[in-house]
Amino acid sequence: MEKVPAWIPRILDTWQHTLDAVDRMDWSWLAPRFDNFAKYEFYSSILDEASGSWQDLPSRSELFYRLALLDHSYHEFCNQSSIFRQMEQGGLVDGRFCKLDQASRGVPEEDRRQ
Repeated sequence: MEKVPAWIPRILDTWQHTLDAVDRMDWSWLAPRFDNFAKYEFYSSILDEASGSWQDLPSRSELFYRLALLDHSYHEFCNQSSIFRQMEQGGLVDGRFCKLDQASRGVPEEDRRQ
């Protein structure tokens, strides 16, 4: 029988912790590890600072556009000043399974689509 790779127990353990955190609604555990929870917490804090709420977005276009710009910045992972990088440097996100340079090793150098 083939030996199980060493990373599999870690993934399964993380998955179990994730399911438990979702069941407990533990956003403080989920937010640093999962993009959608991190963004929700971050954008909610922006809305709070502006004395707004998610329900206000249809009637407060300035809030909507502010969040849209922040969302665009959040996803610029290669940009050192992106929201994601700032949150990462501040210890607010920590759920990477590998570093960016390790992940890029698995990306082909050329486009192999036909």
